[in-house]
Amino acid sequence: MINSLAHYIGEQYYTTEVTARGNFLLALLTNGLPTSDKLILGEGNHNFHHSFPCDFRNGFRKTDWDPTKWIIYLLHNFTTQIPSVRRTPDAEVERARERVIVEKLPSERQPQSRLPELPAIRANQVKKRYRDEPIIVLDGYVVDVGTFAREHPGGEGLLRAGYGGRDLSEGFKRLNHHTQHARGLVEDRRIAKVIED
Repeated sequence: MINSLAHYIGEQYYTTEVTARGNFLLALLTNGLPTSDKLILGEGNHNFHHSFPCDFRNGFRKTDWDPTKWIIYLLHNFTTQIPSVRRTPDAEVERARERVIVEKLPSERQPQSRLPELPAIRANQVKKRYRDEPIIVLDGYVVDVGTFAREHPGGEGLLRAGYGGRDLSEGFKRLNHHTQHARGLVEDRRIAKVIED
């Protein structure tokens, strides 16, 4: 029932692609609420969780009610119990927030995005040029995933399968419903446009 409420009541600060929402009252009620056999934690910042599933936080802002985040943070910084945590860079979170604000604007007020001009490379040259490099092809673009591969939510192995310039477009479309945030990360890492021979 708690999870259902987290999909119907509240705000969508980081994505509108899913029904998950953020709700301060639900966050207060679920952090530390005992049930018959377990403790319910962190349901109130559900929109953030669905937008950035690998992040240890459920609430991004310091003022977000998320005691679990604070406990993990303290254990990570002051003990050896949690040696590493995954955290989405603040710039990516802010970018997602800005995207939602723009989405909510009337269409005539939405800015027209302009992608940077990229160099072109012939399809038959991609594998020769990027052999053994952390480079993949997605939707007609050469994408450098070297700095992102370890952070990929599905694991580095999925990206490694395309290293050397292999086209992973089908898998990207078919395996998972990639969010606007994920598609934005791909756009940021594009280094060339593939032109067919």
